[in-house]
Amino acid sequence: PFLRLIDGVVGGIAALLVTALVPRSPLRAVTRDGRALVAAFDASAATVVQALRRGDRIRAERGLQKARALQQLVDRWSVSLESGIAIARISPFLRRQRAELQRQARVRANLDLAVRNLRVIARRSLYACDDGRPRPVVADLLAELTAGARLIGDALDDISFEPPAREALRAVGSRLDPAALARVEGGSSVDVNLIGALRPLAVDLLTAAGMSPEDARSALPRA
Repeated sequence: PFLRLIDGVVGGIAALLVTALVPRSPLRAVTRDGRALVAAFDASAATVVQALRRGDRIRAERGLQKARALQQLVDRWSVSLESGIAIARISPFLRRQRAELQRQARVRANLDLAVRNLRVIARRSLYACDDGRPRPVVADLLAELTAGARLIGDALDDISFEPPAREALRAVGSRLDPAALARVEGGSSVDVNLIGALRPLAVDLLTAAGMSPEDARSALPRA
């Protein structure tokens, strides 16, 4: 038993040394997983946008299905980030990647929340499409938020895209007044609830783009 214990300790130490001294670069895989999530988020939101523009319940159902499938991509990104951060922590050769991995961990945490809010929006859109009435105002707002999310995806490769992402999202967020927009869209409680669901999504995307939660919330009009 003692020999097996010694073998295990020696093997573990050897594995740590190999990981530290001959590391693979984890940042490439982490960024790939992040971009996969953003691309799928974009496709899901685009389907919901089309459903709202046409009042199409079937397309809204498809958008909700896509939104529900996003969680597995969030989880995959989480696993690769945890692995990458652990490797960078013990390897002196990956010291420069630590800050970038931590930044992506912040982006992932906020996009996880954005994915959850997209599912809420997709469910409310499905209910709203029961009457078959197009809702172009909400559709345009969601499309603009999605464009900001794409810039966040670009920022995973190049951090210089974060400021344009913040500005684009701030421009949308400043118009998210549920009561005022609902009057333009139709004035029903369905419209108010649907537009209201866009507000937390805007906050999550703004924080994913590097804005503080307090500043992100203050960028929206009082509800």
